[in-house]
Amino acid sequence: MRTVSSKRQQGTTLIETMIATAICLVAVFGLAGLVSMSTRQSKEMGSTVAQAAQLAAQKMDLLMALAMSDTRLNAGGSLTCSPLSTCTDTYIDFLDPTGQCLGPVGLGCQPVGTPVTLSTAASNAGVFFIRRWEVINGGTGNVPTGMKQIGVRVEGNAIGTGIKPSATVVCYKAQ
Repeated sequence: MRTVSSKRQQGTTLIETMIATAICLVAVFGLAGLVSMSTRQSKEMGSTVAQAAQLAAQKMDLLMALAMSDTRLNAGGSLTCSPLSTCTDTYIDFLDPTGQCLGPVGLGCQPVGTPVTLSTAASNAGVFFIRRWEVINGGTGNVPTGMKQIGVRVEGNAIGTGIKPSATVVCYKAQ
């Protein structure tokens, strides 16, 4: 009887090891790029949200300093008016990336040059933040009589992921 000797492979060849290493390196560098991009976008989003909160607080300070009888505290405005054409000119500001007012001329907003208006805001590349506010009189909804609810919302342009950074501040003003 004849015996057949079979040779068994043991281990891996150098070429197989090099190919596996190359595949692993491509995956690691790809993930490193994603982590870097994600970190950068997160940092940008965080600083933009912080700036939006600062711009909302700035407008809130101006509104809270007004007397209750001031006509600029008449009920109106909206924190969520969309599209822009449905907003009210007297309850909205357009701001550049540094927070400088572009228009319209209003409470605390004195633009240099031609002011941006509701009709020109959508096509104006300089507009980065849109700041809206609303005033709700007491006795309306959950607002106690003798008070006004003032809300300010600042929304920035979308960064990378398409999510718009925003901040909302709401306060009650008593007589």
